[in-house]
This record gives sequence, structure tokens and C-alpha cells, in this order.
Amino acid sequence: LARDGGNDRGEADPIATVRSALNLLTAEASTARLVTQFEAVPMIAASDARLGQVVLNLVMNALQAFPERQSSNLVEVRVSTDPQGWALIEVRDNGSGIPPDVQRRMFDPFFTTKPPGVGTGLGLPLCQSFVRTLGGTLSYESEVGTGTVFRVRLPPAGAETKTSTEDSITRLTPVRSGG
Repeated sequence: LARDGGNDRGEADPIATVRSALNLLTAEASTARLVTQFEAVPMIAASDARLGQVVLNLVMNALQAFPERQSSNLVEVRVSTDPQGWALIEVRDNGSGIPPDVQRRMFDPFFTTKPPGVGTGLGLPLCQSFVRTLGGTLSYESEVGTGTVFRVRLPPAGAETKTSTEDSITRLTPVRSGG
């Protein structure tokens, strides 16, 4: 997962980084329809490589929520600005959702629900670490049978950010169907 310059922080354009990450998807994207929505967002102080890894991991996980291709399978990636002026990247799927027993462990290093040889169980822990390093937050909502949404919030470049001693993962209320 490491790339040269992965720790270099400069001003990054979240939209350009998301588009670049999505361009790396190949056959995996064939399991669902991928829809993107981009709105005006602030530049952020981040490493394009690290942020791209976060986006790619979250989208790959969403695509893997579908065991087979169906016309109803949908993954949405939305980039916008939240009410506090932070960049917001949302990855939403209408897959099977994440069972509560998996939610309790999914950020544990080396925990995976994938078959041997398919996943290492490091994707979400690394996402958590990268987002925390950038002064941001990673949250999710999931309901079994309805789907999951992950949200990455990142402060605008130049914003004063405080490093929290609290966990940067937030469990929100479940996603409700129909809205």
C-alpha cells in the first residue's frame, strides 16, 4: 500500500484525488453501477497518495458488498463540503450491510471477512490511521439488508486542527431504507 511520497502533505484537491482513485478500478467495478457526484470543496492539507488509498479501499469494500452483478447494485461516491466547511467524501452502497459482530471488529488490524488470499484485514485500519493523521474523521452507518455509507471528513488547508485523543471512528445511527 505504500507509494513514494505517501507521507508528503501539500494542498490536495479532493475531487481530483477521488477521480484518480476511481480510475484505478478495473474488473471490480463490474459488480455494481458506480455513480459519482462532485460539488465545490476546499483544498485540503493531505497526501494525494494517502487520500487516494483511503478512497480506493472504501470503494473496493463497497463493490465487494455485492456477491454478483445485478442491475440494482449501486455504489455512490459523493464529494462535497459539510456545514462546517470541511471536505466530505461519502462512499455509499446498497449492499448487504455490515452485521453488528463484524462492525465491532472491522477496524481491528488483520480482521477480515474475506477468504484467505483475498484480503489482509489492513484496509480499514490503515484508512483510520491515514484520516486521523490528516486531522479528519472517519464515520459509518450500516444496516444489514440495506447498505452502508462511510464518510471521510477532512479540514480545509490552513485550518487549525486539534488532534483528538478520542477514536476518530464514529458509529452513527443505521441507514434507513427509502431515504
